Amino acid sequence: MPHDDEPGQCGGEAAAEQLRTLLPEGTTVELISDPDADDEDRYGRLLRYV
Repeated sequence: MPHDDEPGQCGGEAAAEQLRTLLPEGTTVELISDPDADDEDRYGRLLRYV
């Protein structure tokens, strides 16, 4: 999905729509870390499996 007044990437809106179909708002998900991998990427984002 676009953000910061930038256009979305190719296929981004279709991917977002598919995600809304698979996981409607309010759906509970579990985030699992990988004990053998780094906890964060180089930008400080958490790395998790959903």
